[in-house]
Amino acid sequence: MTSPTPILQPDRTQSRDVIQAGKWAVQINTGTYAAPTWVFIYRITNFNPKTDIKTEDATDINDDGWASEVGVGGAATIDIEGLVAGTFDEDGEFTQDPGQAALIAAGEDFGNEVDIRYWRRDGVPTAKRVKGIPKVTLDGGKPGTTQKFSGSIVVNGKPEDITKPAPVTP
Repeated sequence: MTSPTPILQPDRTQSRDVIQAGKWAVQINTGTYAAPTWVFIYRITNFNPKTDIKTEDATDINDDGWASEVGVGGAATIDIEGLVAGTFDEDGEFTQDPGQAALIAAGEDFGNEVDIRYWRRDGVPTAKRVKGIPKVTLDGGKPGTTQKFSGSIVVNGKPEDITKPAPVTP
C-alpha cells in the first residue's frame, strides 16, 4: 500500500500585510496642461479609479465549445463622491473648496474636460494623470444631512503613469 500524497499547504507567514483603502490624494488642474496649477480636491469620501478591458469573442472550431476571449481595447473611469466643503466668512457667505468647485463646474456643461492627477498616500506605487469628461453633480440631499457631490470621470485615453508629487515644505 502506498502512502497518500500530502496536500500542499500555503505558507501562512507570507503575504500577511494588508493596506487600508481610501489612501488617495487627488488634484485637479486649474491651469493649462503645459503649465498646470494643481489644486487638491478635499473631502472626498469615495475615490474609485477602475479599468475595463474590452474583449471580443475569439472562439473557433478547435476550442471544443469553450469560449475564448481576446483583449482588444481598454477604458477607464473614476467614481468619486464627497462632502461639499469650504469656508464661511464673517457675513455667513460660503466659499466652496476650489478643487471641488472646479470639478463640479466642469460637470455642469458638455464638452468640458478635466485634467486630474491622483496617487496613493502610502507605499503603494500607484500614481496617475488623466484627462476626462466629468459627470459630477451636487446631490439633492434633504434637511438634516450634509450636502454631497458624486459622479464619475470618464477617462479619455490611457491613464498616464506619473511620479508621486513631492510634499511641499513651508
